[in-house]
Amino acid sequence: MKDLIPNLIDNGGDSAHVVSNDSKHLTKEFEGETEKLVDRIHVDLQEVGQRGAYDKIAASFGVNARQFQRRLDHRWLSLLPCLEHIMEELDILTVFYSAFCGDDTEHELVVQILDKYLTDDGKKNVTTLLGSLRSQFRKKWGYTTSTSS
Repeated sequence: MKDLIPNLIDNGGDSAHVVSNDSKHLTKEFEGETEKLVDRIHVDLQEVGQRGAYDKIAASFGVNARQFQRRLDHRWLSLLPCLEHIMEELDILTVFYSAFCGDDTEHELVVQILDKYLTDDGKKNVTTLLGSLRSQFRKKWGYTTSTSS
């Protein structure tokens, strides 16, 4: 710890505890939203159907998606690797979660991401996959979107 933060005052050899308390105070203003995000992504991608769709989207991007790890409430250090993983796959997550946003696949951000990574055929495949995912959501939760007729 001393190598990473040379100016840290070591209070009885318990630097990790000091850093833990400081990070809790620092993130208090977020009211647990960061933790909720990490937990929600982990739970959402545990479902086989959703995980399969996520993996197919990732494969379209040329990425072998890793399993999102569960954050441990009592281990503050477990949050950082979870957040790093989210950042690594943020574009894929954005495209995946766009399926929750209704029928409009032309969201500007999603279009930018697809244009950045995919050929026209790849875009068609992902768009078809998102449509299928939307249908699954409708059947499972019985909802209709405000953009659908």
